Amino acid sequence: MGDRGKCFEVVVGGDFGIFVCFLDRLAAMAVAEPEKVLEIKLKEVGGKGKMKKGLMSLLTDRGKEDKLIMRTALFLVVWVVLALLSATSVASFGARGFVLGIGTHLVFDLIWDYFKDKERLSRWFWQSKGNFSEKEMEVFFWLIVAAYVLIGWRL
Repeated sequence: MGDRGKCFEVVVGGDFGIFVCFLDRLAAMAVAEPEKVLEIKLKEVGGKGKMKKGLMSLLTDRGKEDKLIMRTALFLVVWVVLALLSATSVASFGARGFVLGIGTHLVFDLIWDYFKDKERLSRWFWQSKGNFSEKEMEVFFWLIVAAYVLIGWRL
């Protein structure tokens, strides 16, 4: 396969990986507020010329969910392990792109929370029983960003 085919596989896999992270938010909204999703959001999507607006409002309600499975420190650690395994053992460029797409979405969310809203950064640790200081969360942040850069360079 030529370089164009490999690049295409990585891009398609990456797009799908980024999209999967949106499904986590959509699933959480559907479980927490099924009436809202079905009545309000789907009416917006079904309206004439409002499909893009409805989907965007459905997928960009960043501040309304606290406990998403994919937006946790624990999931980021699992992602790092998965990404290391796919960087060293997976031959499919589409699969590598998929893993990198998930990481890209999550790391960008983490970076946004770190620089724009420090309180949201503490929400990444909701599954952990211990209380983490700001310094510990900052160290975790930089470790994850460094791991993402190294993994992205390798994939």
